[in-house]
Amino acid sequence: MGLHDGHRQRMKERFARHGLDSFAEHEVLELLLYYAIPRADTNPIAHRLLERFGSLSGVLEAAPDELLKIDGMGDAAAQLLCLIPQLERRHFIDRSGKEIAQQQLDSLSYNRFNSRWFGRRDDKNYLLDGHGGESVIPYNWFEPSQWAEETVQQAAALGIELPYLSGHQPYRLNIRRDEFCTLAVQMLRAADPDKLPQTERAFPDCEDADVMRIAALGIVNGYEDGTFQPDRNISREEAAVILHRLYRVMYGEITADPVRYDDDSSIGLWAKESVYAMWQAGVMQGEGQNQFHPENGYTCEQAIATMLRMTMIEV
Repeated sequence: MGLHDGHRQRMKERFARHGLDSFAEHEVLELLLYYAIPRADTNPIAHRLLERFGSLSGVLEAAPDELLKIDGMGDAAAQLLCLIPQLERRHFIDRSGKEIAQQQLDSLSYNRFNSRWFGRRDDKNYLLDGHGGESVIPYNWFEPSQWAEETVQQAAALGIELPYLSGHQPYRLNIRRDEFCTLAVQMLRAADPDKLPQTERAFPDCEDADVMRIAALGIVNGYEDGTFQPDRNISREEAAVILHRLYRVMYGEITADPVRYDDDSSIGLWAKESVYAMWQAGVMQGEGQNQFHPENGYTCEQAIATMLRMTMIEV
């Protein structure tokens, strides 16, 4: 047995038992390089890679010729590291049937905490929708906007927040259907836990308990094919309809006069009553210059703010 064989075996057994969650970044690289560097100690190589490229994602997104400049790296090791993000991309496409991006990206990463794909091209950050679409996002998407800082703190004190680690909260990104349901459950738990149902409604593509609870209340529905599509974004007019249903569960009916938004004609007929009602209740307002922008996305921080307002209603 070689000098490092015992250590390698222990690392492999540790991975087999616990996966990578307990591994530090250098240990992930150390383990991975075993399969391209059969004899040498890969620990110092892993440290050199992290020192040069700054992070695990930086190493995996580095160009092969840059990797080869690191002492101890050979062609096989460089090719193995470059293979990982491309394999991750193919795995995503094969499993979901979705397309990550139509244009070449300088880098690609998947955030496993909030289940989103991110790309970078020409010094711009992009959120990828999984269907070939992309949108430019701020570099600090994980920080609340200045207007939302206090609101986010107040909501968190009540337990109204998305269940992601700090640094991965998608405050400035559009909220998904499953995330909206999570906030709704948290809001009900904070304001009136007796309203939470004991039964759940299941969907073939979603087993999220929060989604099933909110669906059982009739607040959200599936699509014609029976699916829920949990990772689909919610538009502002869709958010108004869901919030209106949530209001009814908590407080009963509300009568509202039409709101004279300048873009009122662009609000769907199916959503107008809810848009007016949520304005009347002080839950959801326009976006400035008397515009509602019904088809725009609804950000996570906006959703948190409306859930917090829902807890403050006095009837």
